[in-house]
Amino acid sequence: MRAFAFFLIVSFSIVDLAWSQGSATPSAPAAGLPMFRPVLIGQGPTALINRIDERDLVRKGQKDALVMFMCAVSKDGGVEWSATYRATPDSDFLKQELQKRISPASNPKFIPAVYNHHTVDAI
Repeated sequence: MRAFAFFLIVSFSIVDLAWSQGSATPSAPAAGLPMFRPVLIGQGPTALINRIDERDLVRKGQKDALVMFMCAVSKDGGVEWSATYRATPDSDFLKQELQKRISPASNPKFIPAVYNHHTVDAI
């Protein structure tokens, strides 16, 4: 009976070790990515905030304003669709500028989301 129990414990240990070895190693191209990351706006001249023409907004008379937006970002960072919502009063010019810069036709680029060391589509 003791031999059977010992054999059972050793078998389960080996199986558990084999499962943990197979699932813990990410594939080679994804090794440099974190485990999880949300979609990021980015930085530099191609970032969304740097693409908005603030001089034109001020010239049109836009003051302080806030516009929230959401968009679907593909695995390569491109925008598939976008929408704006919850704009503050008198934010029409900012809303128009944001819709122009975030539309898929203007080819905005975001840093894509990451799940389990792989880039994924996200909203």
